[in-house]
Amino acid sequence: MAQCHPHHHHHHHDKYAVIRNQRSGLVLDASDCVVKIQHFTGFPAQLWKLEDACPGKFFIVNKGNGKVLDIDGGLKNGSNLLTYQKHGGSNQQWHVNSDGTIVSADGNLAVDICRENYTPGNNLIAYRKHGGANQQFTFQYQ
Repeated sequence: MAQCHPHHHHHHHDKYAVIRNQRSGLVLDASDCVVKIQHFTGFPAQLWKLEDACPGKFFIVNKGNGKVLDIDGGLKNGSNLLTYQKHGGSNQQWHVNSDGTIVSADGNLAVDICRENYTPGNNLIAYRKHGGANQQFTFQYQ
């Protein structure tokens, strides 16, 4: 695997953020194995920080368990999002885009609220990027 060198950009690396879906107001929560949308509580399982992987690519680290946002089983459309021990694979590296999408470094799969169901407790999947409301998220630093 090629070595990547950290570089400077505008994300606040030392700070934690909630990752909030713009339409529902719900946030990514890693209390369980599978990452879900939940009402904001401020618990560590809902706080995430960006860590450099390669230029323009990040690991998204959960404060509660120290694991990273991961597409279960590799870059498969429709796979659940988990938090998993960091191993550096492409299914753990993300682009954070100005259009609100969070997209896998390879494979064009976006963080997606499954079936556009905004009920708290619904799971998040990796789904082909279309930029719809169920793929739009904001990092809100705490």
